[in-house]
Amino acid sequence: MHARNPEEFEQTAEQARLLFVGAFAKLDQEILSSHRWWGLDDGATALTVVHTGGFLFVANAGDCRAVLCRNGAAIRLTYDHKPHAEPERRRIVANGGLVKQVGCGSCTFGQALIAQCVLRSD
Repeated sequence: MHARNPEEFEQTAEQARLLFVGAFAKLDQEILSSHRWWGLDDGATALTVVHTGGFLFVANAGDCRAVLCRNGAAIRLTYDHKPHAEPERRRIVANGGLVKQVGCGSCTFGQALIAQCVLRSD
């Protein structure tokens, strides 16, 4: 099924983007608040997929991905948010965050919003 018109897709996509970003930001704040009480500085990964009205909306945060199988072929829908990858590092820094090498991995610091949305029309 395809969008009935581009305006309808754009309007629905923007509504989905705002809902995903708001939900991910709220969850991030709740996790950080509860973990700070215990003296922890943890994060989380999240992946959300909503199929409605002929649209498939996918959002991810952190080191996770969504893959769609269509006719036996894998179609990548999202990219992992890995701070050591240069595009992700640039995005984090541009949003006021900081990426530091810690041991054999990378850690992200600051309030850089991680949620990004991939919006597709079926």
